[in-house]
Amino acid sequence: MASSVVKSIKPSGTSQTSHTNSIQTISGRQSKELVIAFCGAIGAGIKSTKKAAQEELEELGYDVVDLRLSQLMDQFLAKDANYLMKLAIVRMTMLLTVMLNIKT
Repeated sequence: MASSVVKSIKPSGTSQTSHTNSIQTISGRQSKELVIAFCGAIGAGIKSTKKAAQEELEELGYDVVDLRLSQLMDQFLAKDANYLMKLAIVRMTMLLTVMLNIKT
């Protein structure tokens, strides 16, 4: 199945020799870690592409970790929004305390 992946990612306009040399270069590196990103418009088929790549990589012995940037951004913004809300409440409380102390 690995050969089907190699054939599907072969850049157009490259010779078989340069393509083979690239695969040999990648195969000979010390680290076997891969970072692959998929990006596309809604309906572009990213989910099915990701699923196919994940299945192929798992068959080759890779542990696949699916990280979605949009989910990470949502988590960060949610945490940031909670922090900002708490900060605003603290500041309002301090302001009200100061105002009440001025009136008394």
